[in-house]
Amino acid sequence: MHRALIALATALAAAALAAPAWSAPPTANQVPRFWSRTIVVVHPGESIQAAIDAARPYTRILILPGTYHENLTITKDGITLDGKSATLMPPASPASGPCDQVVGTGNGVCVLGQTDSMGNVTSFVRNVGVTGLTVTGFQGSGIIAYGAQDASFTNNTTTTDGGYGTAAFSSSGTWIATTTASGNEEAGIYIGDSPDARATLERNRAWNNGFGFFIRDAEGVTMTWNEARYNCAGVVILADAPGPAGNVTAALNTVVHNNTACPANEDTPPISGLGFALVGANDTTLHQNEIKDNRPTGPSLASGGVALFSGGPTPPTNNTVTGNFLALNAPDIFWDGTGSGNVLQPNACFSSVPAGLC
Repeated sequence: MHRALIALATALAAAALAAPAWSAPPTANQVPRFWSRTIVVVHPGESIQAAIDAARPYTRILILPGTYHENLTITKDGITLDGKSATLMPPASPASGPCDQVVGTGNGVCVLGQTDSMGNVTSFVRNVGVTGLTVTGFQGSGIIAYGAQDASFTNNTTTTDGGYGTAAFSSSGTWIATTTASGNEEAGIYIGDSPDARATLERNRAWNNGFGFFIRDAEGVTMTWNEARYNCAGVVILADAPGPAGNVTAALNTVVHNNTACPANEDTPPISGLGFALVGANDTTLHQNEIKDNRPTGPSLASGGVALFSGGPTPPTNNTVTGNFLALNAPDIFWDGTGSGNVLQPNACFSSVPAGLC
């Protein structure tokens, strides 16, 4: 017995010497999403921003159930906000911060990398996570990232915000999953100005927003198992200035009843009754999506279950729309005839402009 104890003690000592010492955070390539070295708890009545300011990089901040009137800024790597049924609402006097000059004021949660005076990203903030929060009623966007790499936004609810629900600009590796976005003035979920987006959107619900999902001047997005209902447009992929926009793979999504009418404004023409809109998009694949009952209820630049048309000087090119189920749209497929390399058959559909695409 004595010898066995000595052997066990020797083995444990050797294991301890061999074990890695996590005295510093792992590098960006080693860090799994939501990896955290330290946990901090915020109770109702306490400040979430104070906890963020005091935290070291790679800290998980647990936010206990309650309503918090704050607008938050995250500029440190690896900060995770873990909301346990917590609600974030605008404060009576919003705090100013570094996000104001880059993404505007009045946002709920702002995740910000380093930028120069022109707003160009000079250094990414990495591995930030926001999960389990309800973010509602903000004048700007609910959750917004600018210059973020490998940010994760999951299990959140963004509602009745004046801008986007959840948005990522000039970012890469964004993961947005199991989020509900409703009643937001702009898009429920947005990926923009990201030539190397590498974004993943999965199992999100976007209802009653301006657009459900909006991919603008971004390349490299995967969309699966999402729902877009009761928006002016379900999914818009837009190349305008400077573009391009594309390399999107959208499969197994439900895009139905996007019939709300959004009137024209100084930036946008009138939109209504669009399911998927590929506006100057390139190399995008739509496959095995359910696309039904997208019909305009007001003036619209275009309408249809799937609509391909030019965005200014940029035509839609090399897009593949096959194996989808389309019904009761007006029409099921619309193509303005511009661009090249677009494959629009076969699909299960009933009407097209021009005729003969179904």
